[in-house]
Amino acid sequence: MAWFVQYNQANIGYVISSEFSIDELIDAFCDYYQVLSAYGSTVFFKLGQPEAIYILLSDKTCLLWQWLTQAWLPTREGWEHVHRDKTFEAKETRLPYRLSDGQWALLGEISRRNCIEMVYQHLLHFFPTALEQHAAPLLWIKGWVEHANTLQFETDVDVLHFFNILALLGEEVIHSDRYLHIRQLLETPSEQTPSMRVAMADKLAHKEAVDAK
Repeated sequence: MAWFVQYNQANIGYVISSEFSIDELIDAFCDYYQVLSAYGSTVFFKLGQPEAIYILLSDKTCLLWQWLTQAWLPTREGWEHVHRDKTFEAKETRLPYRLSDGQWALLGEISRRNCIEMVYQHLLHFFPTALEQHAAPLLWIKGWVEHANTLQFETDVDVLHFFNILALLGEEVIHSDRYLHIRQLLETPSEQTPSMRVAMADKLAHKEAVDAK
């Protein structure tokens, strides 16, 4: 445990305690790679992410507790230690596991936080000056991620395309008519998917940036 605490990074891996063998635990965890969303659709669940599994294990009736006694989880907010409730009773397994409305909302927050951090690292590497213009870059990113989502740019790739455009041309690409052809491509639904439109807008933004030099 000590070496894990010393060398591990937040939100990467975790430690569990169990009375069962490794093979039995593998079989048990495999049952949770796919779960049901709060709306009943099947989704892949990131079992290896501590913040995600913490949401699952915070449900004291979750049948994973049939296989675990304790878990130590390094989240971005610090370490979380959870354990099997004394009142837990193993029941017949009902799979796939269905996430509650509250769990679904919390997982959405994790996804948004992951997206913001991804964009920050992307801009830091490719467009550091875009970050330097803002006293609170993470809040700036958060606001524009939300705006991108309202335009139906929801995948990681879509969002990165969107931020490439902001970094290359500035916020006036949205707030003015200077790059009207790009703004219309971003904001106007068409036969193209949102992913196709934002990718094309990114190409046009790069062309505008090159032509301006």
